[in-house]
Amino acid sequence: DIRLRTVLLKNEDFRSLEPVVLIAGRYELFAYNTRWSEYIHDLLVIELKGLDDDDARLYLHSLGSADHQHQTRLVELTCGAPLYLSLVARLQSEEAAIRALVLRILEEVDDPRQHGRYLDMAVPEGFNLDTVFQVFGKSDESQNLFESIIGSTFVLTDGNLYYFLPPVRNLFLLYGKNISPQRAAEVASKLQRVVSE
Repeated sequence: DIRLRTVLLKNEDFRSLEPVVLIAGRYELFAYNTRWSEYIHDLLVIELKGLDDDDARLYLHSLGSADHQHQTRLVELTCGAPLYLSLVARLQSEEAAIRALVLRILEEVDDPRQHGRYLDMAVPEGFNLDTVFQVFGKSDESQNLFESIIGSTFVLTDGNLYYFLPPVRNLFLLYGKNISPQRAAEVASKLQRVVSE
């Protein structure tokens, strides 16, 4: 990344060759790395979607997953993303697949002690700083948690509220119910109390 931006693409001789540079990633480059902004007019972003259901099932079958019903559920959980399909193909239970996917998504969270709080913030459909304060109390720690969450690659915003990507939220909710069914209810209760007041 650094060498490409600061050496090759800054070199006029190299640029005169009109090279085609392919950069692959999970997310839009400019949303997470503004150092590329000077090249925005030169870039074409092509978003790759997950595999369709039939191709995803074929892929799972090639990885050793033979049960059609289980394949269908794995495709639903992963939205056909090949990386995620490969992570869960050999897992025998839905719970194990959910756990593997959630732990993979949460790898980008620096402090594993915060994982439960990320799961908690999947309870409301959308959230902002006030929502985080309602759930965890008003503190610098809650403010830092909010900033950490909204910096995650699996969070979007409409300008007013922040949202986990829908498949991520679904996985967080399912995993949260598996590990602590009462915890999601407690978070919902805290949010409901504030609405009632």
